[in-house]
Amino acid sequence: EQASTIVLLRNIQEAQTILAYESRELAEEKEASSQFAELHFQLQDLNRKLEEQSLHDSLTGLWNRRYLYQSIPRYVADIHRAYFGATFEKGESECVAFLMLDLDHFKQINDTYGHEAGDQVLCETARRLQETARTSDIVLRWGGEEFLVIGRNTTHAKAHLVANRVQECFRKSLFEIGGGKEIEITCSVGLACYPLVPQKCDALSWEDVLTVADEAMYASKLSGRNQWVGLGGTEQTPIDGFRESL
Repeated sequence: EQASTIVLLRNIQEAQTILAYESRELAEEKEASSQFAELHFQLQDLNRKLEEQSLHDSLTGLWNRRYLYQSIPRYVADIHRAYFGATFEKGESECVAFLMLDLDHFKQINDTYGHEAGDQVLCETARRLQETARTSDIVLRWGGEEFLVIGRNTTHAKAHLVANRVQECFRKSLFEIGGGKEIEITCSVGLACYPLVPQKCDALSWEDVLTVADEAMYASKLSGRNQWVGLGGTEQTPIDGFRESL
């Protein structure tokens, strides 16, 4: 009987040892699982931040070209729904306005005042464009001293208002470049709307229209700078020949 008791005690001790070991393993697995979940969350957050950074210009904080190529299909799809749906009305049809903007004589700013002053001008340009933009508008740094403003929720008849606002934000005051210096900054703007021809919504791609806006911007420069030039089409516009000329 005493021997049986000893064996029983040993069995209980062994069971307790096994239970303690398994409990420790379970606790370690739970801790490891919690750590893994935390690492997974941190990795997701890091990836999100990296993706966010990849869509922004590092100097001005504006959206960049990559963002445009990710977001523009949604805007184009909205336009197509409006044009091919029951809400289409000639003359007042919705469009996306592309405004390509280039700072005038920017190289002279860098050469005269230095690249730090040039960077200040770029950042102030970004600030003014964002301040001027409506909630639905998109402002991007296109590259160098070029910026792109995308006016949404507008019409062909009202797109010029977006261009007027952009020009006005440069004319309202001088630009500070440090050291107590202030200089005048002007810009040349090219405007084109998607669709370029209201009656032919899918005749040209948005990329084609962006090229038209770029050509309009150069026309603005050739015409004396510090102004905007808009290019558009009518029902008589020969689309095939127009596309070949881009």
